[in-house]
Amino acid sequence: MDFTKQSGGSVTCDIRGQNLDQVAKLRLRNSADQTDSKTAEGDVSVNGDAKAAKVSFPLSQVGPLEGAVYKVFLVTKEGVESDGGQKLQFSRAPFVNSSDIQIELAKDLDKDQKKKIDLPGYHL
Repeated sequence: MDFTKQSGGSVTCDIRGQNLDQVAKLRLRNSADQTDSKTAEGDVSVNGDAKAAKVSFPLSQVGPLEGAVYKVFLVTKEGVESDGGQKLQFSRAPFVNSSDIQIELAKDLDKDQKKKIDLPGYHL
């Protein structure tokens, strides 16, 4: 999963499988550390073909995940979770959410004063 592909605060991926119209969410769990309680959930949307769908994960959920590989679990509309049999590899490259950075050069950067700039992002 590459955070630089995010748009509007979400990372969207295409998924393929069977009966995806029965799946409401995909849940990600750390595959290397069973004790890691951090998970992320993405909403699944099907547009006609139950073998193809899109999943949208909020960046605020997937960004803080610390593992490199996550198992995918399917969550039905009834809330039943099952192992999806797939794993997602996460990019560990630093990601700065540039849409949250606002700098007015004439106002914010004064040659006589030091300024602090906070870079919002993940894996910094």
